[in-house]
Amino acid sequence: MLESIDEYIIGGRVMDIVNNVYTNNMAFRKYNPKIMEIRDSIINSLPQECKGMLEDLENCKNIRDKVLFNELYLQGLIDGLRLNNIAKGKTRNKRIKRHTI
Repeated sequence: MLESIDEYIIGGRVMDIVNNVYTNNMAFRKYNPKIMEIRDSIINSLPQECKGMLEDLENCKNIRDKVLFNELYLQGLIDGLRLNNIAKGKTRNKRIKRHTI
């Protein structure tokens, strides 16, 4: 059950951050039209029977990326808790050892 709560909270927060970056970060937004143009060009040049494979590839990549972003966010939280504990003079906290890298 805890994994589900983690995934819900972290996944939602990751999506908030992604949406914020997509909306407000000009460097990120600059590349999106070019990426879409290249993607569309590739799709249009593929035979019909290969288009489904590309869609499957993109879906798998998106799922993989979501897992990565969630882990990055979770590790950032854990690192922040550790830094906070260090700043407060607490060097050990067994409750935040779960996802240590």
